[in-house]
Amino acid sequence: MVHESLVILVITIIFTLTFKHFTGVAVSKSIDPEAIFAFLLPPIILAAGYNMRRKFFFENLTYISLFGFLGTVLSFFIVCTAFYYVNAAVYEYIGDVNSVYKWSFLVAMKMAATLIATDTIAPLTLIDEEKYPTLFSIIFGEGVSNDAVALILMATVLKLEDNKDSN
Repeated sequence: MVHESLVILVITIIFTLTFKHFTGVAVSKSIDPEAIFAFLLPPIILAAGYNMRRKFFFENLTYISLFGFLGTVLSFFIVCTAFYYVNAAVYEYIGDVNSVYKWSFLVAMKMAATLIATDTIAPLTLIDEEKYPTLFSIIFGEGVSNDAVALILMATVLKLEDNKDSN
C-alpha cells in the first residue's frame, strides 16, 4: 500500500508538468502567503477536524487547550527571549564580523514564531489510536491548535513589522 503523501506528491508533480506543458508558463517558485491562508489551510484544517473523534477531543479539551494554546504562547516568549539574548551575547563576544548579524527583537520574534510549531505527525504514527484514544486525541488536538496558534503569532509578528516599516 502506498502512503497518501506520496500520492499527493506525484499528483502535484504531474499537475505542474502538465500545466507547464500546455500553457508554457512555469509555476512560480514563490507562494503568496495570503493564498496559503485562503486556499490551502482551510481544507487541511477541515480534514483534520472531520477525521478526529469528537468525543475524545471534547473530553480532553482542557489538556488540548493547555498544551496547544497556552504552551505554544509560553514557548514563543521563552524561545524569542532566548534567541534575542543569546544572539546579543554571541554578537558581543565575537564582535562585528560578517558572519554574525545582530538581531532586532522583531527578528527574534519571527524566528521563534517559525520554530515553535512542533511536528506531531511523527508521534501520532507511533500511537495506536484504537488502543490509546485519549493520548491520541490529546496529541492530535495539541498539534492542530499548536499550528493554528503559531500561524496567528507569525501573522501578528509580520503585521508588527509592517507597522514598524510604515512609521
